Amino acid sequence: MSEAGRIDVEAISDVSTLKSLLRAQQERAHALEKRLELQQQSGQSESSQGSNKVETLEHLVVALRRKLQHRTDQVKLLVVRAKQRGDEVGGGILDGAGELLAVPDDASSMPGEGTSLPSAAEQELRQQVEALTKANAQLGRELASARVTGQTGLLNVSSSSSQNGAATNPQMYALEDRCRAAENKARVAQERITELRDGFQRLQQEKRAVEERLQAEGMNTQSAADQREQQLNAKVLQLQASVQALAENVKNKDAALRLREQEGRHKDATIGELRAQVGRPTPQAAQATEATRLELEKLAKEKREAWAASDELRAQCDQLITERDSLRRHLDAKKKLFDDSEKVVEQAQGKVLEAQKELQRVIAERDALASSRGMAVQTADAALRHENQALKRRVGQSNQLIQDAKEQKQRAEARSKEQVEEAREASDRLRADNAKMHEELLQIRATQSEDVKQALAAAQHENAALAKRMRTLMSADAKSRELEDALQQQEEHKRELKGAIDSLSSKNADALKEGHEAKQAIGNLQTRVSELTKDLRLRGKDLEVARMRVAELESLLGETHELERANDEASVRVKELSDDVRAKEMVIEELRARADEVRRRDAGLEGDLESLKRTVTEYWARIGELEQQVSAAGVANSSKDETLSRIASSKQQIADQLRDREAEVARLRGEVGDLERALESTRERVLGEDSERERLVRENERLKKQMGNAHEMMRELQGQVDEQQEREGAGAERE
Repeated sequence: MSEAGRIDVEAISDVSTLKSLLRAQQERAHALEKRLELQQQSGQSESSQGSNKVETLEHLVVALRRKLQHRTDQVKLLVVRAKQRGDEVGGGILDGAGELLAVPDDASSMPGEGTSLPSAAEQELRQQVEALTKANAQLGRELASARVTGQTGLLNVSSSSSQNGAATNPQMYALEDRCRAAENKARVAQERITELRDGFQRLQQEKRAVEERLQAEGMNTQSAADQREQQLNAKVLQLQASVQALAENVKNKDAALRLREQEGRHKDATIGELRAQVGRPTPQAAQATEATRLELEKLAKEKREAWAASDELRAQCDQLITERDSLRRHLDAKKKLFDDSEKVVEQAQGKVLEAQKELQRVIAERDALASSRGMAVQTADAALRHENQALKRRVGQSNQLIQDAKEQKQRAEARSKEQVEEAREASDRLRADNAKMHEELLQIRATQSEDVKQALAAAQHENAALAKRMRTLMSADAKSRELEDALQQQEEHKRELKGAIDSLSSKNADALKEGHEAKQAIGNLQTRVSELTKDLRLRGKDLEVARMRVAELESLLGETHELERANDEASVRVKELSDDVRAKEMVIEELRARADEVRRRDAGLEGDLESLKRTVTEYWARIGELEQQVSAAGVANSSKDETLSRIASSKQQIADQLRDREAEVARLRGEVGDLERALESTRERVLGEDSERERLVRENERLKKQMGNAHEMMRELQGQVDEQQEREGAGAERE
């Protein structure tokens, strides 16, 4: 195996080693995450225990409130005793103050905002709070009177008891402050009750709004359905009226048709009489008969169309009736759904009442439980504070260890990044040197002889192996960049884990050991990067030569691609011109067919014109004969006058038809001339396009020849490259 291949294998193995190290670090990071989650869960359990203890403390509120009246009596007794001895006032007041200190916030034992308390529980809670407020006010008044009395007694005591009295006044002030705090808490409880009542009222309003909206939607749906049904009924009535009008129209047309048939029979009788009088049927009579027959056929066709329209209207009526029935079924389903929704609302109301009853029961149980757990509050609170302090100490130690591990890992990553940047700079310098050598080589090629050029052409065969090595080195560089990206992603992942690291415990000592292992892995990575940098420096010249040869081959390949593109464009252009020529030939054939048809029509019209002329001549001869007969017979019969008038009108109609036929013949002759001129212009364009097509065909042949030459050059270059590879393979085997 050559040296370049050995270096490539080593680079790939180093990359796989780095990947395995990164994978191991990721697994360790996942293990740290799991430990963090476990410690967070333990912290959450401890916090839940603390919250349970706090709730236990809150449960004592009711019991302490019940003892408030008893404590008030004790305070009165202490005030009486303070008049006798000043030192006893301080101790008694301290005892009462210690008991009052256990009174927590009344709002903490209340339900959350938005809870719908029942009215009975609301009233009971309000009564309790009002009683508590009155007791606190009475206690404040008694404490004020006790303070005044105590001060008076302290002035009368001896000098031996003056120190005790001086110590008693601040204690009394503290007791008064505690009483004010209790009053404030009672006020907060009252506000909380007001908020709960408002929330319950809001819920009731929302419930009523939902019910009203459901009713409005049901009414709107019902009104829309009724309106739709009315529209459908109106449309059905309108269609029925249309059907009746159409039936009447059909009847009228039938009557008109019968009248026309009677008129036709009358005309046939008149024509028969005329034939009997004249001796043979006249063209006017035949024409009148044909016109009558056509009119009868037209009336029959209109009758059939009217019956078809009537059937269509009947089908539309049936469809509208079906739609109305479906709409009624839909309305019935809507009504049923609305009834079901009302039932669901009633069920929900029942569930709300059950929930309110359950809430009352839970509140009663909570009060009973709070009354049974009065003595263990202080001990539990002290234990909770002790556990919290120990937990904070452990968390602080773990945070310090994690911070040290993070700093060491960051330093190692910074060193690895510096090594990678140095390798990149060295690679960039090698690329710059290679570019400079490439320019020098181009200058040498411009000045050297043909023999040197042939030698350079022969050296191009070595470019394949060097290009392969270059690609391998480039892939190694890309893999190193991928490793850098992986390191960056790992840094981002570490930043995401920063929030979870705050709750680590003492078990994070293993993370420090893993940090040392990561540091060793990064040191190995730096060593390997330095080795790769040395290899890159050694192979810099080979890389530059390979790049030069690859650039030459790419230029030849680009020229070949340009020739292929030119050939493809010429082929496409030839194909387009061929399609245009075929389309224009089809147009020419169509124009020729139209011209032939026009000629045939012209010939037919000329024949019709000649036949009409002969017919007119015959008519004139017949008219002359009839005029002679009429002049011979005289004006003895009114029917003869009618026949003459019909003959005159027929004569005028024939003259009009002749003029129309002559105008049609003139128009067709003009169209024939236009078509012939268009045919000539199209022939001229086709001849010009034929010359253009021949030119493009010649251009296509020339491009094909150039492509053949380019392919020959490529085959020669490929043969040279194969020979060079064979020589390199033989040299490698000899080595």
